[in-house]
Amino acid sequence: MPMHSDLHHSNVLDGGARGWLAIDPKGLIGERTYEVANLLNNPWPRGEIVHNTERMSRLARLYAARLKLDLDRVLAYSLAHAGLSASWDIDDGFDPAYRLKCIEVLPPLVFRS
Repeated sequence: MPMHSDLHHSNVLDGGARGWLAIDPKGLIGERTYEVANLLNNPWPRGEIVHNTERMSRLARLYAARLKLDLDRVLAYSLAHAGLSASWDIDDGFDPAYRLKCIEVLPPLVFRS
């Protein structure tokens, strides 16, 4: 399925009469569950909001229910995306601490009993 692949708060704009607009697509093919992954790790750099396990759990459940997605896959993709984003930060010479903190917050949700 075609995906935006970089869906997050900064890439969704109020288009007025046109409605909401998703900008700056990467245009990849993949599983639609991945689209939600980036949302759980944003808005960057608002760690005081994002790095909260209860918030991530609540949003993951909301997205999964509303979009009819598997909750475990939403959480697993979010964890994988945080790792990928941290590697991009390192590759680009940026501090990966924000994304690494996302990686610390997600495992209790992903690997729950």
